[in-house]
Amino acid sequence: MNPNPIARRTGQAAPYDRTLTLTIREGDAGTDDTIAAMIAVAQNAATTMREDLRFLFGALDIYRALDMFVDFKADPERVELVRHPAQMIAEIRASGSTKGDCDDRATLGVSAMLASYMPNVVLVVAGSKVDQDFQHVYCGQYRNNNSVRSIRDYWDRAFLTRDVYGIDPQERTPPGEHPKAARYRVYPVNPKRL
Repeated sequence: MNPNPIARRTGQAAPYDRTLTLTIREGDAGTDDTIAAMIAVAQNAATTMREDLRFLFGALDIYRALDMFVDFKADPERVELVRHPAQMIAEIRASGSTKGDCDDRATLGVSAMLASYMPNVVLVVAGSKVDQDFQHVYCGQYRNNNSVRSIRDYWDRAFLTRDVYGIDPQERTPPGEHPKAARYRVYPVNPKRL
């Protein structure tokens, strides 16, 4: 068995300093594949780029940094491009900003959170209709040191806000809140070991 979580999940080598290209499967399986790749990339960046991430986010909170440095650029239809934070940070250092879609912004945010040793980091996906695929992803953190080690679904934004602090500047959602959606799924990135 391949010990590399990215290669094991996607069949591709680890995307250190490059973009990982995923062909999207239909439904929740495609969401699960994308989230698994994002987590593996973010965990790699948090360990291999700790000082770079601290440099980027040191003086700013994560919400403001993601808002200020990342401009939206959509991926091609039915293809998911998960950019490694090393690429994004190099572009920010060179030109003051970078481009990416919601998964790139969330992966960079999760990397910064992990590099800062924040506990209970999560990725949240949102869908506008109950019977449709998820269309948006952003990062967050379980509140009150709450730790859940498995994927959790929410259909009520109030309950989600009670449990998870959302970080979604792309949708202009205030820090701590969540964009309006019909359903949400929370994926733990670094659940606290009980």
